Amino acid sequence: AIAATDITPGANTDAEVPIVYFENAGIATITVSSLEGASAGQYTLTLRSPLLIDFGQPVLGHIETGKSETRVFQGRRGQTINILLQEDGSGIDTYLELRDIKDNVLTSDDDGGPASNALIARYVLPGNDVYRVIARAFNDASAGSYKLTLTEVISQEITPGMVVTGLLENPTFWTVAATAGQPFRLTFSDP
Repeated sequence: AIAATDITPGANTDAEVPIVYFENAGIATITVSSLEGASAGQYTLTLRSPLLIDFGQPVLGHIETGKSETRVFQGRRGQTINILLQEDGSGIDTYLELRDIKDNVLTSDDDGGPASNALIARYVLPGNDVYRVIARAFNDASAGSYKLTLTEVISQEITPGMVVTGLLENPTFWTVAATAGQPFRLTFSDP
């Protein structure tokens, strides 16, 4: 059975299958052939492990013209995450995709973050799975350096009469248990 294939028309004859996941352990066979089976010649085949991204540990990278960078992480059902892709002084217009193990695009973003950087915000993961973060330029003709950050969103509870203080470095999320029609007065101040 074919696990994955790449048939890319055009001048570039290189093929790439970004990430393949095997559902069962065992021996896999990789078949290499030309598009129509008529070409012959030398080739290079490279097998690499995917690049991991850990929660709270920003990674730096570089996106080449017309290419993307893929990172993977293990997520839990119901886990709320943020993914921020920031250009790192190069001026690249960042674009993010989050995909599941079957390569379905779950969500994407272009300019949702600060300074028109890509931000997938408060996304709730649908299952216990390995997820792929695809970082690329919105315009495939550009290239540049980036900083990619994956964080888990932790909400804290606030109750009526409670006063909290914090430091505005990263977004902080608060929850409040309310009933329909219940009024609240919320005050936010800069000390």
